[in-house]
Amino acid sequence: MTHPLASGAAADLPAAAGGRPQAADSDLSVLFRQHHADLVRLAVLLVGDQETAEDVVQDVFARLHARGAWRDRRREVLVLRYYLGLSESEIASVLRISPGTVKSTAARGIAALARMLGEES
Repeated sequence: MTHPLASGAAADLPAAAGGRPQAADSDLSVLFRQHHADLVRLAVLLVGDQETAEDVVQDVFARLHARGAWRDRRREVLVLRYYLGLSESEIASVLRISPGTVKSTAARGIAALARMLGEES
């Protein structure tokens, strides 16, 4: 089954994920509210406790907010891949780029996030 976005239904997404242009602050606020609980649960699995997990999620969103210049294409690919669960081919269709470009852009985006968070790869 093809994901609805692969057929071009990206209008309801925040601008960061390929939807209608909106203020970046608004987009991050929407993403934060919609995904905060899920991200904290994931962070608990990674760090082992609730308080640290909440701090990690808050820190990531604060850093993303401060990084308004972070490349839009990387953000689009990562949001479509990891928040919405689209495949590389579905993302390629939505963004009208090749699957290889999706793969390399996602890798660069993850590396950039790791650098922003002070993680070594």
